[in-house]
Amino acid sequence: MKDHIITEIKTAMQTVISAEQMSILSNVLIRTLHDVDVTAANNDSQTRVRANSQLQTLFISAKRVEGCS
Repeated sequence: MKDHIITEIKTAMQTVISAEQMSILSNVLIRTLHDVDVTAANNDSQTRVRANSQLQTLFISAKRVEGCS
């Protein structure tokens, strides 16, 4: 995943910076991201809708137990 991010950044920058600067950028990115864990975000809207529905059900159940509803 980190390699993919580094490649994307380098690809975007290759028309803007020189080969020497690209080498420096590559080294900086590798050093900076060395101890970083990168994971893809889960943007599944269906999962969020389901989770929200479950939270809503739990909330209403809790309010019934408390006598608020």
